[in-house]
Amino acid sequence: MRTEDYLEQVLKVLKTNPLVVSYDVKFEIKSSTLALLYGEVLFKDGSTLEFLELIRETHKGLERLKYRFQYMKGKILVFRYDNAPHHNEIDTFPHHKHIDGKVIPSTEKNLLEVLKEIEDYLY
Repeated sequence: MRTEDYLEQVLKVLKTNPLVVSYDVKFEIKSSTLALLYGEVLFKDGSTLEFLELIRETHKGLERLKYRFQYMKGKILVFRYDNAPHHNEIDTFPHHKHIDGKVIPSTEKNLLEVLKEIEDYLY
């Protein structure tokens, strides 16, 4: 998949999802193979998702060099996925999820997967 195709998919989901009230998506091309996608989504219940993905386009597909998806309800963290290398005790290091005051193993996530998880959570 190309970076532009991924961005198109993300925008389509955000535009058509009835749970999304508004969104602010920024896309910066850093080089011919590197792009930064970041922003915020506001949902009907007032919850928000802040996200960041540093994406490299390779011959195998898209590689996420860095990502963070933080889903909040007011000032309360519902969950956060990231790959910051600060929990080497986790089997899936550096990928992990913060939830209920704990850090648990997780696979690498992308924005489309996280939006689907939030949709399931809200329904």
